[in-house]
Amino acid sequence: MVVTHRYKPTLAVEVGAFGVATVGGFVLGGLDHSTLHVGPATFYVVMNLLTTLFLAYFVKQLWVIGAKRLAGWAALVTAAGTAIAVTYDFFPLPFDDELRTIFYTAALTTWGAQGLVYYLAYRAMHDHNISADATPDRKVTALS
Repeated sequence: MVVTHRYKPTLAVEVGAFGVATVGGFVLGGLDHSTLHVGPATFYVVMNLLTTLFLAYFVKQLWVIGAKRLAGWAALVTAAGTAIAVTYDFFPLPFDDELRTIFYTAALTTWGAQGLVYYLAYRAMHDHNISADATPDRKVTALS
């Protein structure tokens, strides 16, 4: 949200979000993942869909600033990531082995593509924000 809305959270918000994420990680990470747990699986998919909504907004913002190619790639990898999330929890590939080798190959490829595309997209948004705020008399210091 720093890049998309120029929002700077307070230290309390950052510490609180980190604390909630840490507790959630311990709770959800301690489950036995060899069997399907519908509750946690549903939670993961719902969180993915909420993230997808934010990313759809971000794609729209990229389109508005003229980064249409990056917007298309961001939409594509977001859809692929959602497909991977739903496939893992609810529709395992019937032709995959017990270690899910084919699934994890597709998932790691998707996640790598997401990392690269989102990095480039956020960099484009950041560069746009910097150029929109550029003023010749602006004083820049180490603390600004």
